[in-house]
Amino acid sequence: MRSPLLAAPLRLLLVLAGLLLGAGPAPASIVTATEQVRPWVPLGPNNASVFAMAPAADDPAEILVGTYFGGLYRTRNQGLTWSHVVSPFSTSPVLAIAQGADTLYIGTFGAGLFRSRDEGLTWTRLAVEAESINALAARPGEPDMLLVATEEAVLRSEDGGATWHNTTLGLALVPRTLALDPHHPDQVYLGTLRQGVLHSRDGGRSWQPFREGLGELDVIDLQISPDGSRLLAATNDGAYRLNLGQERWQDISYDLPVSQVNQLIQHPDGRLFAATGQAVYRLLPEELRWVPWAEVPSRLLLFAPEAGLTYVAATYSKLLATVDDGANFFPIDRGIQNVFAGSLLDIEINGQSLLIAGTDLGIKLTSPFFAVDDFQPWVAGYQFNQG
Repeated sequence: MRSPLLAAPLRLLLVLAGLLLGAGPAPASIVTATEQVRPWVPLGPNNASVFAMAPAADDPAEILVGTYFGGLYRTRNQGLTWSHVVSPFSTSPVLAIAQGADTLYIGTFGAGLFRSRDEGLTWTRLAVEAESINALAARPGEPDMLLVATEEAVLRSEDGGATWHNTTLGLALVPRTLALDPHHPDQVYLGTLRQGVLHSRDGGRSWQPFREGLGELDVIDLQISPDGSRLLAATNDGAYRLNLGQERWQDISYDLPVSQVNQLIQHPDGRLFAATGQAVYRLLPEELRWVPWAEVPSRLLLFAPEAGLTYVAATYSKLLATVDDGANFFPIDRGIQNVFAGSLLDIEINGQSLLIAGTDLGIKLTSPFFAVDDFQPWVAGYQFNQG
């Protein structure tokens, strides 16, 4: 059903973002929501630049994603639809998500650290001496035990963020990523820029260098394998693996065609994948070589084996999924409006509304004429041919 806001023909909406984008001065009268009696619903355009993904611990159908200057989104149906989580950081990039019991922590770029005890209905901004949070790690079963990697230090809290201790004081570090071993939660690993990996054996209270065979690389991401047997490092110079209990890293880059790896992650069935700015690659361990699995420049992967789904967060503007192990991919971002719309124009053509949006991704159009079932997609302006 069309919103009353869009019902009148040739109605121009200019919002603040439009002014910032150089759309020109506002008209004498601006349409507002004061006449609305129904709640706002997302119209799109759908667009997902995802920086963080986290499944709910107790519900495989629920996933949270952190977006680029779009805050937090949630799905409760495995990504068929998404809803925006209203929060004080709704217009900030979300870089890190940590969950434990009924507690949710969100780390942002530029807006600080937030905690919710009621599934995101209300939020508390936690007092940390940093505006940007690179990584979070919450102890399983003890959500008040939290590690936070800022751009300068690792902070530890035992009371849900009421008080903090800097556990890297005196160490000249640029923390980037954290991995806490869920099977042995006192074992924590810290990936840094230019100093490789550090290891804590006491839950993050103290740190020791852990880079034999790895060196002083930039560590982009760290992952513990699902069976808890391996630590996986994505770096600016390839893919590395370490069997837990050993001390030396193994370079498994082999013939990987790109140097920087954004994520190195193991599927529950044991297969190893590397997300890179060129594509997603899969390791053939018997042949010691990598083969393309998805021709998508990618930042993150998330496996949902119960549903037979694999999610792929592209480096920009796409969230995709596959149900046939990479043979085919489809967009799974319905409801994620991670796009800047500066102006809207609603035109009536032959009794049909055509809504035109000026965005940071170019001109986008939608109309009931494009609808398939109950879904009304947006198309790029160059794809529209009135004739």
